[in-house]
Amino acid sequence: MNPDKKHEIIGRYDSTAYFYDERYSKIQREKFNLLFVDFSFEDKFLLDAGCGTGLFSFEWPGKEVPLQ
Repeated sequence: MNPDKKHEIIGRYDSTAYFYDERYSKIQREKFNLLFVDFSFEDKFLLDAGCGTGLFSFEWPGKEVPLQ
C-alpha cells in the first residue's frame, strides 16, 4: 500500500475515534452481553486484540469472571 494512502486512512480513523464509542456503544454492549451469556470464560484466557477503542475492556471488569 502506498505510504501516503496508509497515513490518510490512519488519519481518518484517528479523527473519528473520539465519537466512535458514543455512536456504536449501544450495539457493541448488546454484542458483549450476548457473548457473556453464551460463552463460559471459566478457566480460559481472553485476549482482546480487535480493532477499536477498547470498549470491551471497560465492560469486562463488571462481570463475575476473574481476569488472570
